Amino acid sequence: MDKGVPDIASKVNVLRLEETAPFHQLPKGEKHMETSNKRYREKLVQQIKDAGEELIKRSDTLVHPDLELITDFDITLSFSQDCFPEITFSTSVVNKTACDRLCKKEV
Repeated sequence: MDKGVPDIASKVNVLRLEETAPFHQLPKGEKHMETSNKRYREKLVQQIKDAGEELIKRSDTLVHPDLELITDFDITLSFSQDCFPEITFSTSVVNKTACDRLCKKEV
């Protein structure tokens, strides 16, 4: 490697550690902890805003238009420090076949 070119990979790894490492793995010092906490908070706030925008963009596709008898819909936002933020969602529906059969018996 050319001595005039900085090792980008090592700089990225150091930055990543400082931004995402749990406090017990960070260098000691009250000022550093305060700075790291502020950076993590700012990163987390931005991730929450990004997740909100993503939910708005995907809102029409999160619930399939052909679904009938929806009973529940759950959304979970996960902000793990070592992964990309994730949006997990699930939809629960009534068993339509059983519902139709039971409704016919009652008539």
